[in-house]
Amino acid sequence: MNQIIKKYIIKRAIQDKWELKPKPIQKKYSFIICIPSYAEHEYIENTLLSISNQNKKYLKNTLIIIVINNGPNAKKTIISSNKKTIQILNQFKLLNICFVDAFSKTNELPEKFAGVGLARKIGLDLALNFSNQKTILCNLDADTLIKNNYLEKISKF
Repeated sequence: MNQIIKKYIIKRAIQDKWELKPKPIQKKYSFIICIPSYAEHEYIENTLLSISNQNKKYLKNTLIIIVINNGPNAKKTIISSNKKTIQILNQFKLLNICFVDAFSKTNELPEKFAGVGLARKIGLDLALNFSNQKTILCNLDADTLIKNNYLEKISKF
């Protein structure tokens, strides 16, 4: 791992209760896509379908991290939606998908900082352990659809 990344992880990365589930199968990825998801089970499937339509050459070296999150005072409907998100993720066996449980009791985001910014930071901080200097980090929202050549265009840019 690059010394700059190591230094960042030690000094600034969130090294708390959150972890990637399941653990990624590769040690390093060319692309890592981080997607915060807050009660978005109705949208995440289409987002993942659009990712799955990428060129297989790029897709096999892409890690997708879904940070399923809410604060400690979340309504039951939000928590229920977040649980449904995990069920949807299990349908995408051919994608390298990991999720972060930042929604269940004791894992939810702290009320003061709950939101998309912290969810992204958690996902990207965890991603650094599976990246190198050439890894391209991407951020999407749970309701974002990408074109079939998204990863190809980014890699060429």
